[in-house]
Amino acid sequence: MASFAESFGASVYYNSSAAMAELPEAAPIQGLSHLNSVPYSLPGGLVAQRWVSSGASGAGSTLALRWHEGDWTIWVFGGISLRNTATSITTDLQHYRLPPFPGVLSVDAAPDGQHSNLAWTTGDVVYQVGAMHQVVHAIEMAASMRYYAQG
Repeated sequence: MASFAESFGASVYYNSSAAMAELPEAAPIQGLSHLNSVPYSLPGGLVAQRWVSSGASGAGSTLALRWHEGDWTIWVFGGISLRNTATSITTDLQHYRLPPFPGVLSVDAAPDGQHSNLAWTTGDVVYQVGAMHQVVHAIEMAASMRYYAQG
């Protein structure tokens, strides 16, 4: 694990519709559709949807958070400090701008790190960036691509 930290890749598809179809749309964890979600305020005036464990309301009760920034959908899930992770992502995104294309950022806040994956499309290409320990590393890599991936 120590030698595997970040990744980057791109895949070309037949057309832009095929590329868009490759972006993950579903919730990264199953069963959320059966639970209620409540609004959750994030820095910068953003509002996330927060799914909580049935019948719970404490700090560890958050199962997932989802919000939108521009054409991006952002998911935070897992078991460690989900609300803190979401807050740090919104702060990071004030410093680093993601490519101006439809995309999905998902972060599994696991005990051993913030397992992060970003995927976005530009034309018929899907770009992907991943980081095993810090979401900011993945955000920095994707932000550096905003000038090169201008279709």
